[in-house]
Amino acid sequence: MTTMTLLHPGSMGAAIGAEAARAGTRMLWVRHGRSDVTCRRAEQAGLEAVDSLGEALAASEAVLSVCPAHVADDVAEQVARHSFDGTYIDANPTAPNRLDRITTLLAPQPVVDACVFGPDAGRQRVARIYVADQQDTLRLLQSVFDGTRVDVRPVTGGLGSASALKLAFSTYQRGARALVALAYALAEHHGVAAEALIEAHDMPRADLTDPGFIPTLAARGWRWQHEMREVAQALHGAGLPPGIAEATADLMSRWEPLKDVTTDSLSDALAFLHRE
Repeated sequence: MTTMTLLHPGSMGAAIGAEAARAGTRMLWVRHGRSDVTCRRAEQAGLEAVDSLGEALAASEAVLSVCPAHVADDVAEQVARHSFDGTYIDANPTAPNRLDRITTLLAPQPVVDACVFGPDAGRQRVARIYVADQQDTLRLLQSVFDGTRVDVRPVTGGLGSASALKLAFSTYQRGARALVALAYALAEHHGVAAEALIEAHDMPRADLTDPGFIPTLAARGWRWQHEMREVAQALHGAGLPPGIAEATADLMSRWEPLKDVTTDSLSDALAFLHRE
């Protein structure tokens, strides 16, 4: 039987841990310092509580870190204080500098870069885990979650590529939802939310599944950047945060050299975003 330590059983961690536990993996978690809500969640997930991190690590072949990204290095530091020689899987969407700190903290023990995507649209999948360039860990996780509703897949690239995948996705998913909220907050402030909804139903959709629209967006960026600065002023006047609009204007300003240039090349349009 495989034994793993889960740090920590939040909503996603508990869902993943429950699937592994039902499939026969011994999933440990450390109850010290955790809230009553976390304790109930872990118990319902069928996880095995232990009193200390040292006890959990001593019994485990691997650690699966599933926590808020901004505390991922704190979790790694707690593990680094013990003599753990198993596999440390950081399954958090960590930026490169934070991942570098985690690898430094745990050196010479290698860190496996992974990321977690939540349920699919039909809720048939609990989660999908991508593992970067570590065949042994990939096989371990595929064995742990064999026959469960957790799908384990490889991602090409070395350390950091799995985190980059999740961060790239989050750039759109989190940002798009925030933009919807901001757009309707501004419309509500001026009493035009109903009209905004009508226009939204009539407009063509451009989303993460259709990057082909980006060259057209780039060709108009020279003009739309100024419109977004007007948006920023309107948001500020309504007492709403203007930062997203300002950042969008800054992004579009990088496409100024494409004014009056016709291109269908997605790679060319994206290349300009890396320039000042």
